[in-house]
Amino acid sequence: MFGIGFPEMVVITIVALIVVGPEKLPELARTAARTIGELKRSAESLKRTIAEESGAQEIIEEIRPELEAASKNLQGELHNLAQPPSPIAEETEQETAEEENTAAQIEASETEAKALQKTDNAADEQEREKNAQN
Repeated sequence: MFGIGFPEMVVITIVALIVVGPEKLPELARTAARTIGELKRSAESLKRTIAEESGAQEIIEEIRPELEAASKNLQGELHNLAQPPSPIAEETEQETAEEENTAAQIEASETEAKALQKTDNAADEQEREKNAQN
């Protein structure tokens, strides 16, 4: 630990005992031990962070070609969407619109026919009631 051997530790302990005194030496030792422990934990955390970031950088470098290819593909798709539609696409859109319009007209005709049928049925019913009263 920091290149300090047992003899150096004995000298440091004797100097600390003389300077601090026997009453405060245990408290000082606990504080020093906590500080050294926190420094060790911080150093390990820093090592892990550096290792994780270098690993993340390697992963980014591995997937970079795939990301660039996807980006080019997306740009091409957006470019195709920005171009005006081809005449074939316009004809298809017109045909679809005409089919929808025809379907709407058929539906409206069917609705009108049902309404006329109800009106005729109601008129027939009224006529039967008049005949029944006479």
